[in-house]
Amino acid sequence: DAFRRRLLYAKYFSKLTSSRRARKARLPHFRLNKVNHIRVWLELRADPREAHNSTYRFGDAAANVLVMATLSSVTFLCLRMFSGAWSAARIDDLMLAVSATCLSMFMYQFIQLATKTKKKYDSTKILYTEQLNLYIKIFSNPTNKEELVACNNMLKICLKLIKEMESSKGKDKYKVLLLNPLIYNLLRVTILSALGTMSSDILGFKIRLWKL
Repeated sequence: DAFRRRLLYAKYFSKLTSSRRARKARLPHFRLNKVNHIRVWLELRADPREAHNSTYRFGDAAANVLVMATLSSVTFLCLRMFSGAWSAARIDDLMLAVSATCLSMFMYQFIQLATKTKKKYDSTKILYTEQLNLYIKIFSNPTNKEELVACNNMLKICLKLIKEMESSKGKDKYKVLLLNPLIYNLLRVTILSALGTMSSDILGFKIRLWKL
């Protein structure tokens, strides 16, 4: 539920700087051409609810535990399959395969929600577009030059800040395990290898699904 709330908030946040999408969603539209607008936009991007809501922290911890449990069960399943100890005739082996598959499917939903949320918070193109509009206004309207230059400098600082946050996992700290490329590729290879081994035992020929 916490991840769905984050995605819904990110969807509404991404529509604030677009007049058409903001009007369609019945949201206030404001351009990033004033210092106060940029300040409010940064505050909204930080989502102040997360600092005072324990539901988000509990959801983060539950998602990380789910990743570790899925990784452990899938790894154990692969070890049994590759060693030849796994058998479709044994109930415990079948239960292990079913539980690993269910956990993997459940975790995939979390990964999809986290990935969509991250894409909604990608504001680099918006900031560059606003910078371009400010440059045009500076040359076309020199009377307001000081305020426009201040806004432009603030947008440059915002770009640097967002890049540093993304490189240090600042905004996406709650989903480090879910979006870590190493863990994602490890899970993908192990799950597809396990499915390939299982299909070879059942169908009689080997399918290399991990190459997909």
